[in-house]
Amino acid sequence: MAPGPPLMTVTTIIAMIFDTDAFSLHRHQSPQADVTVLAPGLVLVRNALSEPEQKQLATQAQRLGRRKNGFRKADGTYNADAARGRIYERTTLLPRCFRSLCMRAVSVAMKEDEAMPSCEPSHCLINCYTSTKGLLWHRDIYANDGDDDHPIVNLSVGASCIFGVEDDRGHTRKVHLRSGDALLFGGPQRFAKHAVLKVMLDETPAWMRPEDCCRLSFTFREAWSVLGQEAHYREFQTARRWFEETQRKWRPGGALVSVDHA
Repeated sequence: MAPGPPLMTVTTIIAMIFDTDAFSLHRHQSPQADVTVLAPGLVLVRNALSEPEQKQLATQAQRLGRRKNGFRKADGTYNADAARGRIYERTTLLPRCFRSLCMRAVSVAMKEDEAMPSCEPSHCLINCYTSTKGLLWHRDIYANDGDDDHPIVNLSVGASCIFGVEDDRGHTRKVHLRSGDALLFGGPQRFAKHAVLKVMLDETPAWMRPEDCCRLSFTFREAWSVLGQEAHYREFQTARRWFEETQRKWRPGGALVSVDHA
């Protein structure tokens, strides 16, 4: 059985009560959130993040991106591909606002979609896209992608993108994700095939400076089974043949795949 979330201590609860991030999130919560259930288990939340919350996430991502295990390798190049950097970290080592914003989006989605399970996010993957190139079609089938059918929660900040989701009949739905939107897929859609089809660097929020232009994707997962193994999952190369082969061979109902860096 996969380990569950750690029990909250009195100290942790007190810290949350006096967490300035939490007060900030409550004060700036977007009043214009618009929820669309695209399919049972697939939910789009427009304006899930207020402008101050978007700025806060962008600022924190830029700070995290400059540290060791940030967006770049030792030689200065991006660590995912030529124009994309990634950070994979447990949520307890990230700013508290990350987890709070994720759980708020989940709560909103669950109210509108009875097929959407709950999520206690243990990890966050931050992708920084600096070109129009997106991310190829794939399913989140790996051990670090989340336990059971708990939803994968994506918060978009910065440049817009065209996100593709494929249904069981092979039909593609294209979703235009803008800064502040959230997309969740869980339950019957947990292993939906999806892709970032295009990043729209010419469509950014007014608050983002031209020199900082990028798309920041914050993807949360409940993956307590890999807690403590973050170093193993920080490197993930989708260009490798292993990735293509595992994606091709995996079938719904199959076990999660262990990540191989060989």
